[in-house]
Amino acid sequence: GLFTRTLSFEYMVEAGHGQTELDYLANDSLHLNDYSIEDAFGRSANLDLPVTTSLTASKVVGISGDPSKVVSIVSELPTGEYGAGDEVNFIVTFDREVAVEGSPELPLNVRSATYVDGSGTKSLGFNFKVLPGDATARLDVSGIIGAELLFPTLYDDISLLVNSPDMTSPVKVDPKIEGNSLPLEQIISIDTAPPSVNSITPQESTTPSGTYAVGDPLFFEVSFDKPVEVDIGLELSLNTGGVARYASGSGTDTLLLQYTVQEGDMTSNLDFIDSKSLVSQNTEGGRSPVIGHVRRKTLSPTTDANLDISHIASITVTHSIVIDGVRPQMLGISLDESNQGNTFSRGDTLTIVVQFSATVVVNESSPPVL
Repeated sequence: GLFTRTLSFEYMVEAGHGQTELDYLANDSLHLNDYSIEDAFGRSANLDLPVTTSLTASKVVGISGDPSKVVSIVSELPTGEYGAGDEVNFIVTFDREVAVEGSPELPLNVRSATYVDGSGTKSLGFNFKVLPGDATARLDVSGIIGAELLFPTLYDDISLLVNSPDMTSPVKVDPKIEGNSLPLEQIISIDTAPPSVNSITPQESTTPSGTYAVGDPLFFEVSFDKPVEVDIGLELSLNTGGVARYASGSGTDTLLLQYTVQEGDMTSNLDFIDSKSLVSQNTEGGRSPVIGHVRRKTLSPTTDANLDISHIASITVTHSIVIDGVRPQMLGISLDESNQGNTFSRGDTLTIVVQFSATVVVNESSPPVL
């Protein structure tokens, strides 16, 4: 009873259907099936379809009754080494739009990545967060035979996104991922081992072997096997009773510590005290220790460095540094022996001897006056 020039037909794709270009079979493919198509005057419509044109003339529609399948798995993370706290995002792309329920997982050669977003599109995002203990030279999609996407619970699923309200049973995707892997040139290495100290040495350019007095600055390089980040501070206890404190280098594998010779510091061979001399704290200004962290450099640092230095060489192996922080003391003042027994008058010169507890250097441009 509806008068219109345009009729709409609905076709639901069934399992097993397949065609690269959907089209009608012939010009007599339009059938009434116990219906009638007439004009306003009751005349039957001509049901012959155009011969010179077809559905493909306006739009190419492919039909597939096969379940949607994974066509690629990639990660945008660059080649590099990653530690605990870092996150690796994967993109799983299907050949058609899909709908996601729950939290499917992508199996990897370490653990699994968890679904995060993308439902309603062809590309689904999965996230892998590196945890302590994870380790692999090359992170990749699971390479086991028959590897598939995982659905941990009955509420987890990925199905074909359909546009028909009459579709009551979801068309599940093909979960197979076997044969998919990251490009060979993309090497994402996972190493959660804590950074450790390689060496502690005086900085060659500023702190060569020699004798240092009150006020002289000394610099030490603490080398780690991985880049680290410093929070609050780092201190090295020395055998003078003094402390070398963190100065710079956070984010690299070498930290610079500075020690300034204080009044009373004294040693004939400067060195750190023992295996526990390196501590992540700040006691500057004599305050109570403020505990800090030296952690492996990652996007989200959580792995504390191993600060034990029992395995490294002492400073004395490479350098001979004397610390003399005791100021020379005046022991006495006397006339020079050459003056004894002589009588002096106006204009004569007498030699007065001032004796110190250690060798001193006189600034001749501004000599002292007694």
